Amino acid sequence: MKIVFESNDLAKDYRKANARMYKILFIFCAVLLLLGIISLTAGIIAGEQGFVDTGVSLIIYALVFGFYMFLFVKLFYRRQMKTNKMYFGGSMRAVFENDAFFIFKENEICKGTTECKYEGIFKVYEYKEIITVMTSNMTAFMLNKNNVVEGSFDELRDAMRQRIGVKYKLRTKI
Repeated sequence: MKIVFESNDLAKDYRKANARMYKILFIFCAVLLLLGIISLTAGIIAGEQGFVDTGVSLIIYALVFGFYMFLFVKLFYRRQMKTNKMYFGGSMRAVFENDAFFIFKENEICKGTTECKYEGIFKVYEYKEIITVMTSNMTAFMLNKNNVVEGSFDELRDAMRQRIGVKYKLRTKI
């Protein structure tokens, strides 16, 4: 088994991951807002002050939380792009072979190589378009599923599930 991922624009891949974060925040705030409107409407119809207060509180919380989280994610991403240019720029090649995997990163600032055996993987998260391979709780490699140039992603998924078992987490329906 040999599966190769190649990415020539890491910043684009990270922007996709942030778009997913915005979508999750939007859905959470929309659900809170909807619950607040339902509670407010039920309180007005039934004449219950408790429902009205709860509805108003949920609406305010959804708007304030959404605004602050949007700013936090936006500012955090902008700060990461400024301070970690060596991680977000350039290209990356990931090679998964029988016993280990290799990550090769290169840009105008630095060149780096990571080699890890499958037993050393902390966790793997599979999303709709991205797979995140965590070698520790502080180090992760995000790979776009569409960037497979050799082999197939289904082979990698099956091999990862066999080798690391419960550490492989599926975060979306296939």
